[in-house]
Amino acid sequence: FSVVAALFINAPLVTRAIGVYLVLFALSGLPNATSQIGASATAQRLCPPDLRGRLAGLLSATGSMGAAIGTVGVGVLVDRVGVIALFNGQALVFLACGIATYALIVRPIAAATPTA
Repeated sequence: FSVVAALFINAPLVTRAIGVYLVLFALSGLPNATSQIGASATAQRLCPPDLRGRLAGLLSATGSMGAAIGTVGVGVLVDRVGVIALFNGQALVFLACGIATYALIVRPIAAATPTA
């Protein structure tokens, strides 16, 4: 996802072809949709049935708070740093999250799974 985000924001340096942006826009939604489906399904599977409503409310509230904090933070930074730098920073954060997920979750699970 970080690669698509970096390509999306830096594409004007290379091309202005609308087709490139349509493809990048479509690709940018795919990782978000798949990660949200997996995260929601896993959370619901692990959550006791009588607490699922609270879980849904908590996930919604934290998502909204994150969006509000992010909007205010970007509003403060955009004049000082610039839009391109902020989006490139976002791509780096995506990359760091991907590396952390692999190192802290995927790799330990793979190592703990017995091979046939």
